Amino acid sequence: MVNVKRIIYCILAVLILPVWLSCSSTTGSGNDQNLTGKVLLDGQASGSGVRVSLYSLVSLDTALVRINQEYPNIGIQISQETEFDHRLTSSLFSVTTNEAGEWNLGKVSGGPFNIVFEKDGFGARYIHDVDVTTSRNLSDITLFPIDTLRQFLDGNKTLQSGRTYILEGDYFVLADSRLTIEDEVTVIAEQNARIIVSGEFERVGSNRFSRFTAATTQRGEWRGIEFGVSPGNLDKLILDYANTGLLLTGSLNRDLRNLHFKNNDIGIITSNISTSNQFVLENINFYKGRIGIQFGTTNNLKIDRSVFFKLDDEGINIAQSSIEINNNYFLENLRGLVTVIAENLFIKNCEFENNSEVDIWLRGSVGEITDNILTPVNFGIKNKQNSEFSIRNNSFNGNNIALDNSFNAREVDANGNWWNTTSLLEIESRVIHVNDGIPGDTLTRLVDFTNFLTSPPLNIGIQ
Repeated sequence: MVNVKRIIYCILAVLILPVWLSCSSTTGSGNDQNLTGKVLLDGQASGSGVRVSLYSLVSLDTALVRINQEYPNIGIQISQETEFDHRLTSSLFSVTTNEAGEWNLGKVSGGPFNIVFEKDGFGARYIHDVDVTTSRNLSDITLFPIDTLRQFLDGNKTLQSGRTYILEGDYFVLADSRLTIEDEVTVIAEQNARIIVSGEFERVGSNRFSRFTAATTQRGEWRGIEFGVSPGNLDKLILDYANTGLLLTGSLNRDLRNLHFKNNDIGIITSNISTSNQFVLENINFYKGRIGIQFGTTNNLKIDRSVFFKLDDEGINIAQSSIEINNNYFLENLRGLVTVIAENLFIKNCEFENNSEVDIWLRGSVGEITDNILTPVNFGIKNKQNSEFSIRNNSFNGNNIALDNSFNAREVDANGNWWNTTSLLEIESRVIHVNDGIPGDTLTRLVDFTNFLTSPPLNIGIQ
């Protein structure tokens, strides 16, 4: 088991600090500007021994930035706040505070920069995107002693803004208890630690992100947050390096939105959820990791306006569930989405791009695929094991296999799609029928695409 208390001096917490840079600002000479400031240690008379480090900005993934710019209403806008982790890079240089907590990085040019403040036994804090076109004096920065979450919560507890907490082992939020998470909280989990919620779990405030992470930057290091009851508001949470970021079981009575999952084995798992009203998971990023969402025996949920990017297996895995999937972007995954024995499945207004194996893989499922844009690398849709789908008003871009129906004995209505050509023979070459020896063999034609579109349809894809 990782001993967080021993390694915390090296990694500390990832905590986002609001950037109030206005204490003093004077124009420097030339391109070199002074960076100075003062740090307070909560409960300590001395402010000495705080390491203040200057970091270059982390490079944001250009593909994700493009999606953010093209579709600002889907997913989470990535930034230095969501992507910078000082454990993953080296500082340009560091200084240490004096007895009064004062520090001076001297003359600095270039930038902007990220600045990290850290001390043994205290949480680290970040200031992002520091502009050095003028000299800066940064004050009102306070580091707090690290607190520990262990065993169980019987009552109410608030994780306070600006503080770091260590999660030791299993931490139970008991029935009739409430765990409240303010803005700018960091929770660092030991190996295999998890939070198990039978009471209330609620995020308050939504100006800045709070983060639940692992003691190391190893995927699957901790076991995430498990809800046996419906979660409360979870807005602006970052969850990374977990085996499962969120496990939702039994009930859901509110929409969940504005979440950022990174480097998890699985972002969200739902199990045995059935609701009378439809609830929505929306504006969520699933970035790197293995699977974005895994739906199991879940009905009447909708995943909307989310981004699935660079996942090793698939963006969404659906088993024995009824789900609506609208206005989502699937980019550079192995598979966009996979279904197994899913009914009343509706895939609408999504975009699939550069998913290396297949965009949509249907197995024993029933539903509709409409108004999507697919740009397959190998296969657009694999329709297998007696799946029964209406596939209409989609745009299949490129010249790869658009529809593979080779292991499906049911007829498929694929009329009214754009196949990136108006040639019937070329369309035939992009469709594999059951018992086809090669694409284009019409020995058994169960895919009907004869009434095809002669130009790309309008108002499809993300709306």
